[in-house]
Amino acid sequence: MAWLTEVEQQIPSVIFRATRDGTDLIQVRVLEGERELASAITGTPLELEPGVHHFRAELAGFPPQQTSYILQAGDKARVVGFAFVSPQAAPPPAAVPPPAAAPAARDVPQSRPVPTLTYVLGGTALAAVISGGVLGAMALSERDEREASCAPLCTPQELDRVSNLALAADVSFVVAALAGGAAVYTYLTRPSVGNPPSAAPALLGVRLGQAGWSVSTGGRF
Repeated sequence: MAWLTEVEQQIPSVIFRATRDGTDLIQVRVLEGERELASAITGTPLELEPGVHHFRAELAGFPPQQTSYILQAGDKARVVGFAFVSPQAAPPPAAVPPPAAAPAARDVPQSRPVPTLTYVLGGTALAAVISGGVLGAMALSERDEREASCAPLCTPQELDRVSNLALAADVSFVVAALAGGAAVYTYLTRPSVGNPPSAAPALLGVRLGQAGWSVSTGGRF
Protein backbone atom coordinates (compact mmCIF):
# COMPACT_ATOMS: atom_id res chain seq x y z
CA MET A 1 0.00 0.00 0.00
CA ALA A 2 2.90 2.35 -0.57
CA TRP A 3 0.98 4.10 -3.31
CA LEU A 4 -1.93 4.84 -0.90
CA THR A 5 0.43 6.38 1.57
CA GLU A 6 1.95 8.47 -1.16
CA VAL A 7 -1.50 9.66 -2.26
CA GLU A 8 -2.44 10.60 1.28
CA GLN A 9 0.75 12.62 1.58
CA GLN A 10 -0.21 14.62 -1.50
CA ILE A 11 -3.63 15.61 -0.13
CA PRO A 12 -3.33 19.16 1.29
CA SER A 13 -4.79 20.09 4.66
CA VAL A 14 -5.53 23.32 6.52
CA ILE A 15 -5.83 24.35 10.13
CA PHE A 16 -8.24 27.19 10.84
CA ARG A 17 -7.36 29.84 13.38
CA ALA A 18 -9.43 32.84 14.44
CA THR A 19 -8.68 35.72 16.81
CA ARG A 20 -10.57 38.65 18.18
CA ASP A 21 -8.40 41.64 19.04
CA GLY A 22 -5.42 39.25 19.23
CA THR A 23 -7.17 36.65 21.42
CA ASP A 24 -7.80 33.14 20.07
CA LEU A 25 -11.43 32.20 19.43
CA ILE A 26 -13.23 28.87 19.41
CA GLN A 27 -16.86 29.54 18.53
CA VAL A 28 -16.25 30.56 14.91
CA ARG A 29 -18.03 28.96 11.96
CA VAL A 30 -16.01 28.41 8.75
CA LEU A 31 -17.69 27.89 5.38
CA GLU A 32 -16.72 27.53 1.74
CA GLY A 33 -19.61 28.73 -0.33
CA GLU A 34 -22.66 27.21 1.38
CA ARG A 35 -20.69 24.23 2.69
CA GLU A 36 -19.80 24.32 6.37
CA LEU A 37 -16.21 23.22 6.89
CA ALA A 38 -16.08 23.75 10.65
CA SER A 39 -18.62 24.75 13.30
CA ALA A 40 -15.83 25.66 15.73
CA ILE A 41 -12.08 26.11 15.82
CA THR A 42 -10.50 22.89 17.05
CA GLY A 43 -6.95 23.06 15.72
CA THR A 44 -7.47 19.79 13.87
CA PRO A 45 -6.17 19.64 10.25
CA LEU A 46 -8.88 19.50 7.61
CA GLU A 47 -8.05 17.75 4.30
CA LEU A 48 -9.19 19.52 1.09
CA GLU A 49 -8.71 19.12 -2.60
CA PRO A 50 -5.77 20.96 -4.22
CA GLY A 51 -6.75 24.19 -5.94
CA VAL A 52 -8.30 27.54 -5.14
CA HIS A 53 -10.46 27.76 -2.03
CA HIS A 54 -12.53 30.68 -0.78
CA PHE A 55 -13.13 30.55 2.97
CA ARG A 56 -15.58 32.58 5.03
CA ALA A 57 -15.54 32.79 8.83
CA GLU A 58 -18.57 33.96 10.80
CA LEU A 59 -18.67 35.30 14.37
CA ALA A 60 -21.76 36.69 16.02
CA GLY A 61 -21.65 40.46 16.26
CA PHE A 62 -18.97 40.87 13.57
CA PRO A 63 -19.07 41.10 9.80
CA PRO A 64 -17.88 37.88 8.07
CA GLN A 65 -14.15 37.56 7.35
CA GLN A 66 -13.22 36.14 3.93
CA THR A 67 -9.92 34.92 2.52
CA SER A 68 -8.71 32.86 -0.46
CA TYR A 69 -5.95 30.24 -0.62
CA ILE A 70 -4.37 28.15 -3.36
CA LEU A 71 -3.66 24.76 -1.90
CA GLN A 72 -0.84 22.83 -3.54
CA ALA A 73 -0.49 19.09 -3.48
CA GLY A 74 1.52 18.14 -0.44
CA ASP A 75 0.56 21.29 1.61
CA LYS A 76 0.04 19.94 5.09
CA ALA A 77 -1.49 21.77 8.09
CA ARG A 78 -1.47 25.11 6.32
CA VAL A 79 -2.80 27.72 8.76
CA VAL A 80 -5.74 29.78 7.51
CA GLY A 81 -6.23 32.71 9.83
CA PHE A 82 -9.13 35.10 10.44
CA ALA A 83 -8.74 38.24 12.52
CA PHE A 84 -11.82 39.89 13.99
CA VAL A 85 -11.38 43.44 15.31
CA SER A 86 -13.84 45.03 17.72
CA PRO A 87 -15.23 48.31 16.46
CA GLN A 88 -13.54 51.26 18.10
CA ALA A 89 -15.69 53.53 20.18
CA ALA A 90 -16.15 56.89 18.57
CA PRO A 91 -13.99 59.48 20.29
CA PRO A 92 -15.93 61.95 22.38
CA PRO A 93 -16.65 65.17 20.56
CA ALA A 94 -14.10 67.83 21.16
CA ALA A 95 -15.21 70.28 23.74
CA VAL A 96 -16.26 73.48 22.14
CA PRO A 97 -15.14 76.42 24.21
CA PRO A 98 -17.98 78.72 25.19
CA PRO A 99 -18.18 81.88 23.17
CA ALA A 100 -16.16 84.65 24.63
CA ALA A 101 -18.25 87.03 26.54
CA ALA A 102 -18.59 90.36 24.98
CA PRO A 103 -16.63 92.95 26.89
CA ALA A 104 -18.85 94.72 29.32
CA ALA A 105 -19.54 98.24 28.43
CA ARG A 106 -17.54 100.46 30.66
CA ASP A 107 -19.80 102.45 32.87
CA VAL A 108 -19.16 106.11 32.34
CA PRO A 109 -19.90 108.10 35.46
CA GLN A 110 -22.92 110.26 34.91
CA SER A 111 -23.57 113.63 36.42
CA ARG A 112 -26.01 116.49 36.00
CA PRO A 113 -24.02 119.68 36.14
CA VAL A 114 -25.92 122.85 36.87
CA PRO A 115 -26.11 124.95 33.69
CA THR A 116 -24.59 128.40 33.67
CA LEU A 117 -28.00 129.78 32.72
CA THR A 118 -29.39 128.53 36.01
CA TYR A 119 -26.81 130.54 37.91
CA VAL A 120 -27.51 133.61 35.78
CA LEU A 121 -31.26 133.34 36.31
CA GLY A 122 -30.82 132.63 39.99
CA GLY A 123 -28.56 135.66 40.36
CA THR A 124 -31.03 137.79 38.45
CA ALA A 125 -33.87 136.64 40.72
CA LEU A 126 -31.83 137.38 43.83
CA ALA A 127 -30.83 140.82 42.58
CA ALA A 128 -34.45 141.59 41.65
CA VAL A 129 -35.65 140.56 45.12
CA ILE A 130 -33.08 142.80 46.75
CA SER A 131 -33.91 145.64 44.38
CA GLY A 132 -37.64 145.19 44.97
CA GLY A 133 -37.13 145.21 48.72
CA VAL A 134 -35.04 148.35 48.61
CA LEU A 135 -37.49 150.13 46.29
CA GLY A 136 -40.45 149.01 48.39
CA ALA A 137 -38.78 150.29 51.55
CA MET A 138 -38.05 153.61 49.82
CA ALA A 139 -41.68 153.86 48.66
CA LEU A 140 -42.96 153.28 52.20
CA SER A 141 -40.50 155.77 53.63
CA GLU A 142 -41.45 158.36 51.00
CA ARG A 143 -45.15 157.84 51.71
CA ASP A 144 -44.62 158.32 55.43
CA GLU A 145 -42.73 161.55 54.78
CA ARG A 146 -45.50 162.89 52.52
CA GLU A 147 -48.17 162.03 55.04
CA ALA A 148 -46.23 163.88 57.72
CA SER A 149 -45.29 166.94 55.65
CA CYS A 150 -48.00 167.73 53.16
CA ALA A 151 -50.98 165.41 53.42
CA PRO A 152 -53.63 165.92 52.32
CA LEU A 153 -52.32 168.87 50.27
CA CYS A 154 -49.39 167.13 48.56
CA THR A 155 -48.71 168.08 44.95
CA PRO A 156 -49.08 165.52 42.15
CA GLN A 157 -45.32 165.58 41.65
CA GLU A 158 -44.76 164.58 45.27
CA LEU A 159 -47.31 161.77 45.04
CA ASP A 160 -45.85 160.57 41.73
CA ARG A 161 -42.52 159.89 43.40
CA VAL A 162 -44.19 157.52 45.86
CA SER A 163 -46.13 155.79 43.04
CA ASN A 164 -43.03 155.42 40.88
CA LEU A 165 -41.05 153.85 43.71
CA ALA A 166 -43.90 151.43 44.46
CA LEU A 167 -44.25 150.55 40.76
CA ALA A 168 -40.52 149.92 40.43
CA ALA A 169 -40.66 147.66 43.49
CA ASP A 170 -43.54 145.69 41.96
CA VAL A 171 -41.70 145.31 38.66
CA SER A 172 -38.61 144.07 40.50
CA PHE A 173 -40.65 141.44 42.34
CA VAL A 174 -42.25 140.30 39.05
CA VAL A 175 -38.80 139.99 37.46
CA ALA A 176 -37.60 138.06 40.53
CA ALA A 177 -40.54 135.65 40.25
CA LEU A 178 -40.00 135.04 36.53
CA ALA A 179 -36.23 134.65 36.86
CA GLY A 180 -36.61 132.40 39.88
CA GLY A 181 -39.14 130.17 38.11
CA ALA A 182 -36.90 129.94 35.04
CA ALA A 183 -33.91 129.08 37.25
CA VAL A 184 -35.86 126.26 38.94
CA TYR A 185 -37.00 124.95 35.52
CA THR A 186 -33.49 124.89 34.04
CA TYR A 187 -32.19 123.20 37.19
CA LEU A 188 -34.82 120.45 37.20
CA THR A 189 -34.55 119.72 33.44
CA ARG A 190 -30.77 119.79 33.18
CA PRO A 191 -29.42 116.79 31.16
CA SER A 192 -27.07 114.06 32.34
CA VAL A 193 -23.59 113.97 30.83
CA GLY A 194 -20.69 111.55 31.09
CA ASN A 195 -17.75 112.61 33.14
CA PRO A 196 -14.35 112.29 31.43
CA PRO A 197 -11.58 110.71 33.50
CA SER A 198 -10.65 113.30 36.02
CA ALA A 199 -7.13 114.56 35.94
CA ALA A 200 -5.20 115.07 39.09
CA PRO A 201 -5.97 118.50 40.45
CA ALA A 202 -3.46 121.15 39.67
CA LEU A 203 -1.55 122.39 42.66
CA LEU A 204 -1.20 126.07 43.28
CA GLY A 205 1.53 127.25 45.57
CA VAL A 206 2.42 130.70 46.81
CA ARG A 207 5.81 131.42 48.30
CA LEU A 208 7.15 134.52 49.88
CA GLY A 209 10.85 135.05 49.37
CA GLN A 210 13.33 137.84 49.70
CA ALA A 211 12.74 138.81 46.08
CA GLY A 212 8.96 139.09 46.62
CA TRP A 213 5.93 136.90 45.99
CA SER A 214 6.09 133.91 43.63
CA VAL A 215 3.35 131.61 42.39
CA SER A 216 3.94 128.02 41.24
CA THR A 217 1.53 125.47 39.74
CA GLY A 218 1.81 121.75 39.21
CA GLY A 219 -0.24 118.67 38.64
CA ARG A 220 -0.46 115.24 36.99
CA PHE A 221 -2.41 114.54 33.81
